[in-house]
Amino acid sequence: MCEFDDFENPYILDKMMESIGAEPKKWSCKTDCCGGSLTLGKTEIVRRLIDKLMMMAREAGANCIITACPVCFANLDTRANENVVLPAFYFTELIALALGLEGSDSWFKMHNVDPSPLLGSLGLI
Repeated sequence: MCEFDDFENPYILDKMMESIGAEPKKWSCKTDCCGGSLTLGKTEIVRRLIDKLMMMAREAGANCIITACPVCFANLDTRANENVVLPAFYFTELIALALGLEGSDSWFKMHNVDPSPLLGSLGLI
């Protein structure tokens, strides 16, 4: 078995995001599940879990949520109540943007929650 990160307080994604200029927030829901396995059959439960994650991220001062899980990204981008929604990013999108990968800013058009206002306000696009 390989130990990659601290499962109770993962930090590697935070370190990667810090290295490209992001400021990760400390928040109590950092390791909470989005309800991914319930996405198709129990969408209302997933919606409540996502709303909780969004509200807690906002309370921590976050302007977006970054994830390393593709199911979390999909749920965060599609299942949140519009009153609490924050832009969500899959971490590789922001790494590509920071590295100046040509065309990476066009990927954001595929998001349900448009991150362009946030990225524009930060001078990233």
